[in-house]
Amino acid sequence: MTDEVLSQLSKTIRGNVITPASGSGKRTSEVSPGELEGRKLVAKLSEFVADSDLSIPRIAQLMGVSGTTLTAWMSRTAKPRRVKLLEIRSFLDLHGP
Repeated sequence: MTDEVLSQLSKTIRGNVITPASGSGKRTSEVSPGELEGRKLVAKLSEFVADSDLSIPRIAQLMGVSGTTLTAWMSRTAKPRRVKLLEIRSFLDLHGP
């Protein structure tokens, strides 16, 4: 990915923090900006897959990953690495609505 794309992603993810609702019985925890941006991108990717006429294996092939990896990202059992997040963003920019 280009430095421009990395810079744009860095600007997009600054300042976003998630905290549980008060009284939830859980400790307040912060989610890093990168983590939040990753979750948003994977949610958009999941929406794309759900709305697409393409199969998961075909979408995974277009993205350069296995169907197992794509499914793991969408089910949140695995997290894409930073470079893959950039690739997901580029993929959605090219193929998304």
